[in-house]
Amino acid sequence: MPSQLKALMILNGLGAILFLSIHAMCILGFGWRIAGVELFVLLPIVSLIASAYGLAMFLSPRESRIPGAKIAAGAALMGVLWFPIIRGAFELRRYGFEQATVRAETLIVAIERYVREHGSAPESIDLLVPEYLPAIPDRLPPIGIISGKDVRDDFGGNHWVLHASVATGFINFDSFMYFPNGDYPDEGYGGWIERIRGWAYVHE
Repeated sequence: MPSQLKALMILNGLGAILFLSIHAMCILGFGWRIAGVELFVLLPIVSLIASAYGLAMFLSPRESRIPGAKIAAGAALMGVLWFPIIRGAFELRRYGFEQATVRAETLIVAIERYVREHGSAPESIDLLVPEYLPAIPDRLPPIGIISGKDVRDDFGGNHWVLHASVATGFINFDSFMYFPNGDYPDEGYGGWIERIRGWAYVHE
């Protein structure tokens, strides 16, 4: 096996493990914001460039044809394999957010109780402690509550919503939201909306 192909395999292998691990961190309750992860797109690009380099070797003098063919085929395969790797990473991250919705159930119950007793939502979820919750549930995204007179117009008629910024890049503005009425549009708030167990993940 050509040394260039071995080096590329090691680079892509380590990159794939790191990429999957970064997206899986939220399953354990951290890593909700993963700025810079878009830089991993350089690995499949490098693989495709290496494939073109191998093809050029294959078309060169005879002694370069076999190593060139190996590099071209191997690098192209590594570039293509990034498609299921990326898909798998997104599924791991989605599962992490599913687990977050379960952890947040007691928080939602506490807010609903607060609303029944006070007639309006708290200005901060910290006001729920200790009367309505012994502590804010841990291993959640950086959730805050949005309430007040303008929230109904901005958030589909809801009197309060939960919102977390969960960016996945340097210039990305993904968010995770909970509407008490469960009425989410297909698009809005900066992107298209994916429903996750009664919550909404906004893909910016």
